[in-house]
Amino acid sequence: MAPWPQALRRYGVLLLLSYGLPRAFFASGAWRSALPEDGRSATEVVRLQLTALQENNPENDDGIAKTFDFASTRNKAVTGPLPRFAHMIHAGYPVLLNAQNFTLLSALQLGPTEYAVRVEILGNLRMGSQKGIFVWQLSNSGDGTGWRTDAVMPDEQTFYGFQVQVTNAASYLRTQLNAWRLWTYVKATGNGVDGSYETARVNERVPAGPDTSWGMYRQSMAAANFGVSFSTSRPTTGSVPPADITVLPIIASFPTTQAIRVTAPAGYEWDFEQVDFRYQAPGVGVNPLNVVEGAEAGTFPKRKRGRG
Repeated sequence: MAPWPQALRRYGVLLLLSYGLPRAFFASGAWRSALPEDGRSATEVVRLQLTALQENNPENDDGIAKTFDFASTRNKAVTGPLPRFAHMIHAGYPVLLNAQNFTLLSALQLGPTEYAVRVEILGNLRMGSQKGIFVWQLSNSGDGTGWRTDAVMPDEQTFYGFQVQVTNAASYLRTQLNAWRLWTYVKATGNGVDGSYETARVNERVPAGPDTSWGMYRQSMAAANFGVSFSTSRPTTGSVPPADITVLPIIASFPTTQAIRVTAPAGYEWDFEQVDFRYQAPGVGVNPLNVVEGAEAGTFPKRKRGRG
């Protein structure tokens, strides 16, 4: 996944780098009387929260409390109540507290009610003057409380985890050949983070482009029509050679001239030389080195070493 500015530029969105902002927004301590309300820009809200965290009193965490005041309702539902929010800041975002300095690097309006602001933090001496870059995501619900923060994410060391569940279509849909894309969103807000530019390819050797994916649909297949056997189930090590894997039989439940792709399960990969790959049934003129013992009919195309 690319950092969000690069990902957004890829889709033709203008990024305003080195966004200039007046510096006379909040004199020291002025944030204490501020309340969420209309008339304050998204960047002003970010600057207010950063100033509050910078001047946070560790004895009562007043700056953290003010930052929580300017969190959106959905954000508070996930990170609140306040004591839990304060613990999250201390444990996960200590560089934001009592920082030496902060700089708003860029601001980008994602929609009429959505904003993203990218900031750089210079931590205090106790933090070893550590630098960090974060992305503030804000929204305006139109309820009179103005811009409020939905999420704050580290920009340099962001990792994504996801799970994909697929339900096969009842019948073949050709549109699936161009419809396998992965997008990530912020759960609390629904805002997009990054996504696939092209549809996923069924064959990594085929150049990226339209109609390079696959179609999945329900088609019953008797268990006896597809079999896989292994010469050994021991992991491959320096003293244990790779297992011989035999895929036999493969009996299609309907007539087809299309290619059949057999993929290795997650965590495994096909790893062989072409001379080790056998793909033909016995017959006149067939090279014995290509014969699969027990096969009665069928020919598969040659393939080189690669991942399944």
